[in-house]
Amino acid sequence: MSPDTEARLGSLERRIARLTAACAVLAAGLAIAVAWHFVPRPALDASRFMLRDSVGTWRGALMLREDGSPVLRLNDERSRARLYGVVTPDGRPRLRLLDSTGVTRTVLELEPSGEPSVRLTGADGRSRVHAGIDSTGSGWAEVRGTGGVRSVHSAAGAPAPANKENRPPRR
Repeated sequence: MSPDTEARLGSLERRIARLTAACAVLAAGLAIAVAWHFVPRPALDASRFMLRDSVGTWRGALMLREDGSPVLRLNDERSRARLYGVVTPDGRPRLRLLDSTGVTRTVLELEPSGEPSVRLTGADGRSRVHAGIDSTGSGWAEVRGTGGVRSVHSAAGAPAPANKENRPPRR
């Protein structure tokens, strides 16, 4: 072989080695890019997440109270609570809806026995309607107004006349 041919052959071998190395690097990069999509993302752990609008106003939060109860709070544009949800330390969920003055107007919750109840209040915060289902499956309601209190308590599946004797226990 002539020296010129040997030089050209050596040059080609070096170019092939460089191209092989470049292909290996590109293949490794591609493998990493594909594998990256299958790697589990780390969890974001915190005891409080704050939600702020574009001007920095506090609009909501997911947080833990001092007793460890989880809370979801959604605020209006003045950072006043309008919806407040909590799971109490004994495990009962409770959802409160508040008016623009901060008065709780509706409470939806599960009683300690697990039965649901709902309470509607007036602008003064006093209970006007309280209704639910008791442990026997009977529905009950208590309505307060200027004329006094009217209570209804019916057996499961059957209506009962409204009178004070059928009144559910006060809560």
